[in-house]
Amino acid sequence: EGPRAVILKKAVEFGPAEAWMNERAARGAPGAVAPFVAAFDGAAVGGGKRRPVAAADGGPLWLLWEDEGAESLFATMARKEWPYCAEPILFGRELERERGPRRRAATLAVVARHLLESLDALHAIGIVHRDVKPQNVLLSPADGRAKLIDLGAAVSREREERGRCRASSLLRPPSSPHPPTSGRPARGHQLHPQRAPPRPPLRAPGEIHHVAPHPAR
Repeated sequence: EGPRAVILKKAVEFGPAEAWMNERAARGAPGAVAPFVAAFDGAAVGGGKRRPVAAADGGPLWLLWEDEGAESLFATMARKEWPYCAEPILFGRELERERGPRRRAATLAVVARHLLESLDALHAIGIVHRDVKPQNVLLSPADGRAKLIDLGAAVSREREERGRCRASSLLRPPSSPHPPTSGRPARGHQLHPQRAPPRPPLRAPGEIHHVAPHPAR
């Protein structure tokens, strides 16, 4: 396999936790987030031996993702041709209908559906993103989807005693270990079940029901 383009990020704070979130999302919800490759500590980038994420001793971690040539939703929305400029990415071509409200709505509906599906997939494996905004959404030409990035503020919902945020009635309890911390919890790491929103009603399979997480104290 030849060389491939990657995106590199230096995670100074909460690097092990962010790497854990990305690794878990890559396994359990691969289409919901940008394709994660690996995490390395600073010594590995400088030519040292690669160590497991959990072995990082307080230094920064380097996180790698595949570069799909994607552009952020924020940057795309800043273009004068928005939302028409997103059509080749999401549909593979420009739509043939006349420009106007109906054509704009088609693109907006697809972006909204992709985001809800991505949140649904993350919530199903116990991850709450907590920082959804245009800057943290990529429009990927590789598969024509809007994907979430930046899990630095994400938290893991621990079993039933934690918060009850879900986008679907089909919830699988976390199957992997609890995320690592860097000595102190990320802001809002604890979700308070006594203040969590009520469980949503049961829905038909495939029907999305999104409930926003209650902010932590």
